[in-house]
Amino acid sequence: MTGISRAALARMVKDNSVIIMRAHGPCPVFARGDRRTRATHWLSRDMLKQLEISGLLKPVPQGFVVCREAVKRNAL
Repeated sequence: MTGISRAALARMVKDNSVIIMRAHGPCPVFARGDRRTRATHWLSRDMLKQLEISGLLKPVPQGFVVCREAVKRNAL
């Protein structure tokens, strides 16, 4: 069980959101990875680790994306 709602994860999947890794502080989530826009969500580093351990994230060159199949498969 993670501390983020299933609806928020589903929204990230729908928007093809990319979670950008930062050295310090919370990590921004951008729709389609477009950094020119405002971040749609902010995730703490602890939350990011929880999602990664749960298998809900897939690494991409920019950071991470929420895995569509994992969100459908897991009842959060």
